[in-house]
Amino acid sequence: MKEGYQYNEACDKAGYDFKAVYEGTKLIKLPQIDIDEIVNPVVNRALAQTRKVINAVIDEYGSPIGINVELARELAKNFKDRKTIEKEQKENRDNREKIRNQLKDLMGKEPTGAEILKYRLWSQQKEECAYTQERISVEKLFEPGEYEIDHIIPFSRSFDDSMNNKVLVKGNENQRKGNRLPYEYFGEDEERWHNFEIWVEDSNLHPKKKFNLLKKKFSKEEQREFKERNLNDTKYICSYISNFIANRLIFKESESKKKVITINGRATAYLRAKWGLTKVREDGDKHHALDATVVAVATTGMVQEISKYSKAKELNYIRQGDDFVDIETGEIVVLEDYRYLLKDRLPRPWLGFSEELITRLSDDPAEELKKSSIKTYDEDFIKNTVRPIFVSRVSYRKIGGRLFKETIYSPKAFQGKTFVTKKKLTELTPKDIENIYNYQTDKKLYDAIRCKLIEHNGNAKKAFEEEFRKPTKDGKLGPVVRSIKINATVPFKDGIDLNGGKVAKEGIVRVDIYEKCGKYYSVPVYRNELAKNIIPKKAALASKDESEWTIMDDSYNFNFSVFKNDLIEIIYEKKKGYFGYYDGFDRATASFTIESNDSSERYRGIGIKTGVKEINKYQVDVLGRYYKVKRGIKIN
Repeated sequence: MKEGYQYNEACDKAGYDFKAVYEGTKLIKLPQIDIDEIVNPVVNRALAQTRKVINAVIDEYGSPIGINVELARELAKNFKDRKTIEKEQKENRDNREKIRNQLKDLMGKEPTGAEILKYRLWSQQKEECAYTQERISVEKLFEPGEYEIDHIIPFSRSFDDSMNNKVLVKGNENQRKGNRLPYEYFGEDEERWHNFEIWVEDSNLHPKKKFNLLKKKFSKEEQREFKERNLNDTKYICSYISNFIANRLIFKESESKKKVITINGRATAYLRAKWGLTKVREDGDKHHALDATVVAVATTGMVQEISKYSKAKELNYIRQGDDFVDIETGEIVVLEDYRYLLKDRLPRPWLGFSEELITRLSDDPAEELKKSSIKTYDEDFIKNTVRPIFVSRVSYRKIGGRLFKETIYSPKAFQGKTFVTKKKLTELTPKDIENIYNYQTDKKLYDAIRCKLIEHNGNAKKAFEEEFRKPTKDGKLGPVVRSIKINATVPFKDGIDLNGGKVAKEGIVRVDIYEKCGKYYSVPVYRNELAKNIIPKKAALASKDESEWTIMDDSYNFNFSVFKNDLIEIIYEKKKGYFGYYDGFDRATASFTIESNDSSERYRGIGIKTGVKEINKYQVDVLGRYYKVKRGIKIN
């Protein structure tokens, strides 16, 4: 692998069978996965859930004819790397949102995804055309046909749709280039290529994009490797799960010889975009179902059809008289072989695929299908089978973790209404700035901190992610400031005695629900209590000390315990209730936080003390079907 080979290639060259072909009997359903073979606990959990889902689908529909697998790119990473990826994704989303707002003001309308991408490339390229180095005015940037987005290495030859394979160029330059590399297009013009090389080297473009722009040859072997890498996922964990499925599962007979296909996330992202399917994470978790559908239809045949389409589009401008010429082979192309170009329509799994998928993802798909022009559903199927997607979550029942928060407060902190404490700059809130201790002693410093926080809309992590230095009169760098003193309110009402001070409890593992005379009570259960084998019996009361909470004696009926991600339903006598996954409990207000099943909505401050008619808990299977849990099931 040090020599640069992919994992599977390295295994072959070292004499190992990376596929680890299984010689045992294949089964109708997947057996348990040997977790000793996988050391990453995140991956172990994902594989266990994968097995459960596959087996549940087989129970419902029988043996499959094939399974397509796409691995989340951060799955096999460690915690630090996953956090880095999450940060990068958030920064990219924030950047796109910022550009979207700028373009909305500039254009007077909601910009399209292509327009946002044009603007991003325009900014990256310092407002110049990549192939001519001519300046691009913002006034002409969005005029039809003036400027286009080009795949540096043609998509039909690489299947690379990443940002590092895209540039903004004049429309006629893109048309003349066709499905050639920049060097194949204008490299014979020495002066032009020399100027181009200087422009690329002097730019701030990503090194990978520079490499693509200056590439002079792209052999058949390289093309095969590029396509393989951009279409198929060859990471160890994806190879492991695909081989595990292929070697142990019975499949139905079909024309396809390859039963398990591993799809690269970049390939499905390309299909999603080309089929007009927008992935909006902020709208909830249904985007996972959208992704799964795209993965399922991304067959080898579909990819080949799209390759033909892309190549035909690129060849559209490479003519010799009335003929179209294949740049790679020099042969005349018969356009009838590229029927999608003649219709100018990207191949789809079936007619109306995107419209049907969007309909099935709606909040009321049965009603939407009745109103739609889709004719492949009969009334019985719509009535008995079609239902809204219900996202299944894994209930979190582990009790491991911190027993209390790290800060130990002295007894003085609890003697009055406020006390003085230090707070890190990265943890400040706008309210803290109004409560700075002894503000008059260093107004210049505190005003600078306030301004920094205001500049970043109150986001202290962003404002102080780089070290902050105290302002000085002579303008030189002052000492680094990491925290300041503020007047804080009493940190908590009830805590744990530790080392002569008090610490706040950490981690409510579950909430036990009791009932008496039609009224419901919630008892928070902490890790430190379970660690001592203590089962608490005090029900929380809003704005009351724990010493005043109601004790659950034998006259109260235990209903059930609620853990994070348990599905619960709260029905009120006179107002709309809540139905969703339990996500937290606030002991200060004795209230719940509940999330809708797809995470699109979150409700805080849900009380159960008065006006509640009924509280129910549900068990959810991996296919999103839920069943009411019987009351009185005790979990210690």
